[in-house]
Formats: sequence, structure tokens, C-alpha cells
Amino acid sequence: MTIFIIIVSITGIAIATNQFLYAISDSKQRKDMNRREEILRNAGVTPYGSTLSHGMCINQRTGELVADQKQSTVWYKRLV
Repeated sequence: MTIFIIIVSITGIAIATNQFLYAISDSKQRKDMNRREEILRNAGVTPYGSTLSHGMCINQRTGELVADQKQSTVWYKRLV
């Protein structure tokens, strides 16, 4: 019975340590991504489609080509 309690305790400590380290890593990555996002926005790069690579559509009322205004997945890849 004592060995079982020791194994469960070690497993619990390992899981808690893993969660703690993940939270620290996640916080650092979010901070880095927010900093990178600010740099890109200041440079005039936005998350919304503005070129053919991000997506364009035809405005049904005017017939003009406009940005689709959907956030691009490429934007989030640039932040990492």
C-alpha cells in the first residue's frame, strides 16, 4: 500500500510540474506573439485579407473587387 501511495504522489507531482512549466512557456509565447503583432501592425501588415494571397471577393452590390475581411491563418503563423 505504501508503494502505491508513493507512486501516486510522484505521478501527481510530475503532472503538476508539467502543467506549471507549460503555463510559464505559454505565457512567454503569448508575450512574444503580442510583441510581434504590434511590430507587424506598425509596419502596416494587418490580419485581414488585402491581397490575392489572403483572399479577395466581389462586392455583390458594386461589382468591385474587395478584401474578404477574414483573418488570415498566415497572420498567426507570422506571429510565432
